[in-house]
Formats: sequence, structure tokens, C-alpha cells
Amino acid sequence: INWEIMNLNKADLIILYLYPNTISPITLMELGYYSQSRKLIIYYLEGYYYYRNI
Repeated sequence: INWEIMNLNKADLIILYLYPNTISPITLMELGYYSQSRKLIIYYLEGYYYYRNI
């Protein structure tokens, strides 16, 4: 996982897709970690488990 975080830190843009009917705990961790950055785009549909919490 260190290589993933290292490369996310280097990225100019991070796009997270939250797939419907899933919880996606790793993606939620990344969402929290990069939520204050200006390089994050989040895409999710109404069927996503935490749809009303995002």
C-alpha cells in the first residue's frame, strides 16, 4: 500500500469512483486522507452504500 500512497501524493489529480452496492473501505480511507486537497474528484451513484453520507 506504500507504493499506492506514494503515487497518489505525486498525482496532479485523484479520481475516486464509489461503486454501487459496495462499502469500499480503502476508497473511503483515501477519500478522508485527500479530502482537503484540491486534486480530488469523487464519482458515485445513488446505489452506493453510503450515498447519503458523502
